[in-house]
Amino acid sequence: MIKIRNFIFNRILGLSSIAICCFSFISLMSRSEIDPPYSSVTLGGEVYNNLGLIGAYFAGYAYEFFGIFSYFFTIFFILAKLFLSELLVRGIPFC
Repeated sequence: MIKIRNFIFNRILGLSSIAICCFSFISLMSRSEIDPPYSSVTLGGEVYNNLGLIGAYFAGYAYEFFGIFSYFFTIFFILAKLFLSELLVRGIPFC
């Protein structure tokens, strides 16, 4: 029972981390200087980020706090997740 619970927890954690990495990657790649938080968008204003207003705010603040390194953080976490999942599939312990 505990093995099944750990298996399900690991899968949910893995899928959610991949989803967060993909969200941050797409929002950063479609970042625009016209989008918020750099400009004030009124109701009916157009947001150019592919993930909408939430993606525009995320990309704007991530780029403002981390600069160009925000792209590298996202790519690093995607590659690290893929590497660790490959080790788990092969049964190689990584700790």
